[in-house]
Amino acid sequence: KNPVELVRSAPSPYSYSYINQHAARIAGLKIEARKSLAFIAPQSAFKHLTLQASYTINRSKVEALSLPFGYNVQTRMPSQDRPLFNQAPWTFDASLSYDNNLIGFFAFYNTSGPKTFISNTDPNFIEYENGIAQLDMSLYIKCLKNKSRITFNVLNLLNQWHFNYVNPSAYKRTDSGYWKLVNGSVKYNPKDGDVITYRIKQGIHMNIGMTIDF
Repeated sequence: KNPVELVRSAPSPYSYSYINQHAARIAGLKIEARKSLAFIAPQSAFKHLTLQASYTINRSKVEALSLPFGYNVQTRMPSQDRPLFNQAPWTFDASLSYDNNLIGFFAFYNTSGPKTFISNTDPNFIEYENGIAQLDMSLYIKCLKNKSRITFNVLNLLNQWHFNYVNPSAYKRTDSGYWKLVNGSVKYNPKDGDVITYRIKQGIHMNIGMTIDF
């Protein structure tokens, strides 16, 4: 009830505000699996390897309200109903870990679908955040009779472009006044005339640290 969203306040394209929408519904399904790789060769290094993966499907719908200009009372705008702000339609995670008495290794991969970054009363001007893939790795060495650990981390190895975009021609109004998605998807596609509004590369980050248990 009354979820909060970041909205671009028309008519000004540079005015933003947080508003309460009427209501929202979210439903999801997560499938997760975890498996030791010891079955490949029980007496080898495979016995220290574990593979884990999960996939989540998320469906959301927000019941939109008009923008609260001045002293106007917000009214329901069913023609504006759409997926909820900041909710990706799907996510996928996978990890591979290795751990023995001396060293350990961990790799984590994550990716997701596009999600609403800034909502708008005109769905063709909703700003989306693209889904990127990220890969992090960590290597550690145990020492001082397992009372200490030296860890080396490398984050964001793929270093993909992180960008926001709009779909200027993704929706059309029907005769009944409702918006209909005509491109089949809001996923970024330059062939449909989608426009990037902001982009950045976060860079690859590395650090090394040491922990000691007393």
